[in-house]
Amino acid sequence: MLRERLVAYAATVGRAYRKDARGTEIARVTVAMEKFVVKVLSTYARARGSHIHDYRYSHDDIERLQLFALLKLSPDKEYRKNIRALGQVAIADTHARLRNQAKNWNLLASRVIEIFAKAIVPLVIADDLKSFRYPNSRPVGSNSSLNPDARKQSARAG
Repeated sequence: MLRERLVAYAATVGRAYRKDARGTEIARVTVAMEKFVVKVLSTYARARGSHIHDYRYSHDDIERLQLFALLKLSPDKEYRKNIRALGQVAIADTHARLRNQAKNWNLLASRVIEIFAKAIVPLVIADDLKSFRYPNSRPVGSNSSLNPDARKQSARAG
């Protein structure tokens, strides 16, 4: 999901600034960021499945714990005791592995966002970090500006 959002944002910035004086530079940066994000975050998509609504997350460790839960339903008291002991070991092992995996994924995602922001933010945010750099696709003072009053006055005059 993060991958798709970052790619969509980079593509939107590229399209919005296409006619800007800096359009070629911006297109180069946004295309590079799209490729970077797809390459680095592709492992997330493979771990999840083909589409967010098609398959829920599946993991061998989780399925193993589900098997232990099922085996604990045995009517044999001694068997349940042994399965419970093995299940506790499996739970601790799975918890440690998944916690470490989540930590690594979060660190990677944070780093990707930092790199992405360093490349994209200067394109759309002014150096003072208080205002946007709007695309300059029309001449200054043009009647076709984004100002709706200017368009209305132009239509009345024509």
